[in-house]
Amino acid sequence: MAEHLTVVTETPSGCRILRTLTGSYVVEHHDRAQARRNIATLAGAYATCRQFEALLTRAGGDAGRAAPPAGCALI
Repeated sequence: MAEHLTVVTETPSGCRILRTLTGSYVVEHHDRAQARRNIATLAGAYATCRQFEALLTRAGGDAGRAAPPAGCALI
């Protein structure tokens, strides 16, 4: 059975937050397709995006340099 996901947001650096039919969230980053995470809350999903971006920045990529989505505080 295929997963049904709805895109909630995508940051300029490529982190995507998707919502499942069950109400949980999936976080993925276009530079780390294998690092897909299932998260229970939207706040946790945003925090996971920030972690992905921080890891990619330390790895020498340009991810994480973009501002957070409107209404989101830096973690």
